[in-house]
Amino acid sequence: MKGYERAVYKEQTLIEFKRNPLIESLPELMDSGEILTKLTKIPPYDKAQRLLSARERIQHAERLRQFHQPGMYDLDIAYKVARCIRWGYVNRNPREAQYRRELAEAYNGNRMGEDIYRYLTGYHPNTSGFTIVGVSGVGKSSTIEGVLSLYPQVIEHVSYEGEPLPLKQLVWMKIDCACDGTLKGLCRDFFEEMDRILGTNYLQAARGRSNTLDTLLLMLVQAARVHGLGLFVIDEIQCLSVSKSGGAEKMLNFFVTLVNKIGLPVVLIGTPKALPVLQGDFRQARRGSGQGDILWEMMPDGEGWNVFLEAMWPYQYTRNEVPLTDELRRTFYEETHGLAFLAVILYKLVQEDAIILGKETFGVLDVHRVADESLGLTKPMRDALRTGKELDLQKFTDIHPLHYRQFLDNYSIQAEKETLRTVPDPKTGVFEKAVLTLMGLGISYSEASALALKAQEKLGDGAKAEQVAKQAYASFLTSVKHDEKDELDLRGCDGYEDLLKNGVIDTNDF
Repeated sequence: MKGYERAVYKEQTLIEFKRNPLIESLPELMDSGEILTKLTKIPPYDKAQRLLSARERIQHAERLRQFHQPGMYDLDIAYKVARCIRWGYVNRNPREAQYRRELAEAYNGNRMGEDIYRYLTGYHPNTSGFTIVGVSGVGKSSTIEGVLSLYPQVIEHVSYEGEPLPLKQLVWMKIDCACDGTLKGLCRDFFEEMDRILGTNYLQAARGRSNTLDTLLLMLVQAARVHGLGLFVIDEIQCLSVSKSGGAEKMLNFFVTLVNKIGLPVVLIGTPKALPVLQGDFRQARRGSGQGDILWEMMPDGEGWNVFLEAMWPYQYTRNEVPLTDELRRTFYEETHGLAFLAVILYKLVQEDAIILGKETFGVLDVHRVADESLGLTKPMRDALRTGKELDLQKFTDIHPLHYRQFLDNYSIQAEKETLRTVPDPKTGVFEKAVLTLMGLGISYSEASALALKAQEKLGDGAKAEQVAKQAYASFLTSVKHDEKDELDLRGCDGYEDLLKNGVIDTNDF
């Protein structure tokens, strides 16, 4: 296994983090400036490259795909990941006797060929995870990958304070949700990725025995525990929408199990198509909002868009320099609608077109023409975004804007949507923002609106949305008994019984 780092332990200031080698070996916390600098990706460039031959410049233009300008969500995601990983390790300290006992059982069980995946203790987790939902092309995957790159994926431990600690700590793992949206596919992809990173043979072991799905799930949980997995990221979660016979519910229940059984934070990433699945269960909505949801809209035509274009614009390979005019700004937005991925691709294609045709410059008409000719497959979607017609947008669920109304409709059952018509209009935007915040915490619209109205009445008209939401959520917490056994009875039962009780396992073969 290549590419891992040797553990270097750093003194911690938080008492919860002290003398925990899994936390002490992580990189130092960075301030916002350092994070943004490291997340900025710019291709190597020299204006002298404009003098190269056409065929050489076309190759250089391909470097534009490397360009990434951090936006409003990058820093938020970086801070969320930092919290998730560190607090997720608090109750998983390899210096503790229980942890060492579990490692010994896992080692001996694997060596003897025994089934050691049935004894899984549970506790109230220190952290959960978060969910990123955004239209295709806004940069969800590239941003999370950039944030994860701030951490070594594997840290090798040899000894700690004079005691042996033979451990390769898997700090993070990212996989795509199985295309069939099944737990069986999740297990397969998890084992395959772990084998690739650590050089293990979990996939072969899973296939080599007649393992049922429940056994495979327990193997996954135990492997995550044994290798000290700090963060589990599942992208393309909208694939759950294709799962039949309750498969989506089983997988979401299993993600909750990962949080509750071993304190492993789970990050889910998907398009708006995933909203009905993610919001259909309060437990998962609450777990998925543990660090606050990110509903990633397309970049608005404003300051952020201008900053993005100005950062990208210097990377030109045409012989003639083309200045960024207000007309070109508007044209690029009209053709890409604030989708950073499309903007980068279109900028590259426009330059390649100018070089190939020998024009060595481009203008507004060229941008429109190249968009129609070279981005033809996306034209129906872009036209739908341009016109804003709801019927057209509904054809393309992965690019449907995450407006408040759409978010509300996905969160509410039909009866609750009818309630919307009877709720009085808020005096300001405070009520609506507070309701949206409460819904992000997993509270249904009808209950959220009632709580927000009471909180607004109590605080008065001058209260801010954050204050109303805080007051309303405090009222909600006092009315709900946090009995974890209603979700997953984690205390006093082994892992098999826990998964069985929550409807996650079945007897399908791998």
